Amino acid sequence: DWYLQLPAETRQRQLVDRLMQLPDFDFHLRNSLDEMLLPERPNDGEFREYLLTAVRERRPWSRMFREMLLAAPAEGPDKGAAQFVRSRVRELDDLTNDTAVLFFGVNISCAKCHDHPLVADWKQDHYYGMQAFFHRTFTSKKNLILEKPFGGVKFRTTAGADRDAVLMFLNGAVVTDATPAYSDEEKKSAEEQIRRLEREDDAQPVPVSFSPRQALADTALADQQQQYLARNIINRTWARLVGTGFVDPPDQMHSGNPASHPELLQSL
Repeated sequence: DWYLQLPAETRQRQLVDRLMQLPDFDFHLRNSLDEMLLPERPNDGEFREYLLTAVRERRPWSRMFREMLLAAPAEGPDKGAAQFVRSRVRELDDLTNDTAVLFFGVNISCAKCHDHPLVADWKQDHYYGMQAFFHRTFTSKKNLILEKPFGGVKFRTTAGADRDAVLMFLNGAVVTDATPAYSDEEKKSAEEQIRRLEREDDAQPVPVSFSPRQALADTALADQQQQYLARNIINRTWARLVGTGFVDPPDQMHSGNPASHPELLQSL
């Protein structure tokens, strides 16, 4: 009766607004995000609590992305955000590809050993460029997500050449590694401190002047051309509500798989 008594031209919007104000909406959206981001670890209490808090506060997806990628703080209601990285940090390939798939709608796993055989967009440089953002990440004995102050990724091309990976986002943007030069003695001292962090509860973190993960978050959020972060969450939300996304499968956003309705996707 309530719905039918509303003006025809506004009743649908008013119904949607009313439904979104119900507590069930927050719980349902939290569950959907949990299933998407941690499918292998359902019902992770701290992560689910973080998601529910973020949904209730109507935090922008860009802010949630940054919180999950930076994996901080260690205490407080947002500490569960670290679980996205923590659950994958021991498998660098998983952390690299899951980040690309779940946040950017891009599966680059086939570009690890060679350039992607089916998608011209993705080269080994993209895969290892993304991996370089996570290579320094590790967990301490206290299960904190930390970063080493130096270190990089090397890979072998299909031509057999060894190459140092550069920090490169999916759109080809290269990030300058602002890590300062360390002497051999400084490196030795830092490496010993990292080993203590991995085995002792009271070890102090190693000072870090440049964070590759923060650089990835900054670069992704500054991407105004491809807009991978925004396009991915819009595409996945559309698929959840309608059944099929603008781009299907949702992890195949590339030039060879254009959106079914590109203008609508762009406007959203």
